[in-house]
Amino acid sequence: MGNQQSQEWNEISTYDDHRDCLRDNDNEPPTLQHVADKIKNGDISQIVILAGAGISVAAGIPDFRSPGSGLYDNLGKYQLPSPEAIFDIDFFDQNPFPFFRLSTELFPGKFRPTLTHYFLTLLHQKEVLRRVFTQNIDTLESVAGLPEDKYVACHGNFSTATCRKCKTEYTQQWMKEQLFNKKIASETDTDSESSDVEAAVLNIPIPLCTRCGGIVKPDITFFGESLPPRFEELVVPDSQRCDLLLVLGTSLQVYPVGRLPDVVGPWVPRVLFNRDPVHIAEKCKMSEYESKVMGLDKVRSEQEDDDDVVDSGFWFDLEENYRDVFAQGNCDDTVKEFVELLGWTKELEILMQEGNARFDAAQEVEEMKKGEVSKKEEESKDGTADDTSTKEVNQDQDKEQELSNLMAKTNIK
Repeated sequence: MGNQQSQEWNEISTYDDHRDCLRDNDNEPPTLQHVADKIKNGDISQIVILAGAGISVAAGIPDFRSPGSGLYDNLGKYQLPSPEAIFDIDFFDQNPFPFFRLSTELFPGKFRPTLTHYFLTLLHQKEVLRRVFTQNIDTLESVAGLPEDKYVACHGNFSTATCRKCKTEYTQQWMKEQLFNKKIASETDTDSESSDVEAAVLNIPIPLCTRCGGIVKPDITFFGESLPPRFEELVVPDSQRCDLLLVLGTSLQVYPVGRLPDVVGPWVPRVLFNRDPVHIAEKCKMSEYESKVMGLDKVRSEQEDDDDVVDSGFWFDLEENYRDVFAQGNCDDTVKEFVELLGWTKELEILMQEGNARFDAAQEVEEMKKGEVSKKEEESKDGTADDTSTKEVNQDQDKEQELSNLMAKTNIK
């Protein structure tokens, strides 16, 4: 999540020398077809991608900010002071229960990669992908077959974890065992009079360091933490070498990652695949830009030139637009259209079939390892489930509310 404060990474530029970077005819707007033709002709070979939560929605993982369906709109049961608090490092240090409870819902392993994730891998196989900068924590890039050196987890992910006290590092498998083995044990414990709300809170799995007993947190970048060093190491050289920027499923509201579209050179075509247009540029006077955007106090005299300039952002709404394309819609749908223009549809289908087959096989192995029969199945064998199911649903709902209230009041130092 990182720092939400805006950060200017480049100075204002003039673009007149680069108007032919995407198409020869200035009388027609830039399109996905123009971009596809450049790739097919070999004129583009260093694609940089900025990906957000929108590419994982089709996998069943909610994005953050969509009204009604987004993660932030559905955290009421956690009794948070604000939705963002669940990823706030200060709040986590006081009360880690909500985050770890959410982690059991979002932890990697049960979500299939989407068509868009496989598209990233296909770009790598076509040797035109320089890097993916992903804001997601779900690791679905790796699940889809993208090598780890080809992407940067800008906000970290679940692949590693670190003790908050002694900084001992742990693997994703260790974290999985801590979260789910404890959770399974508490859910299957039938010695029963101990299963009140307080016990339920204590049974929310809090992974503890085997060396010092501190809380072990997945290496996800919370608000208030610095971005991973890998981001700082690669963002500048990758943006300098980039010859096409694809922005996929992100609101571009969290900085400094959200500034990537403004970092690439003025000769670089940019495509936004998103439901809504975001980060739109505005035309203003140079004096206004210097005052409002660059924070300069200088006031230009009437004798000085005060030309029109364009603020940072996509140029979709400007007549001067020569390099920006907006592909509106769900990521999978618009990316599929782009793949068709590239002539790669069959290859993407094969890649998805093979990847999904591997994922399904791994899921079956995981289920076999568990070797457990659910409580409902056990009760069905005993003939007791039908008589008690309605009562249990009501009791579970009551306990869910009590649990949420208690979690909000619980602090761990």
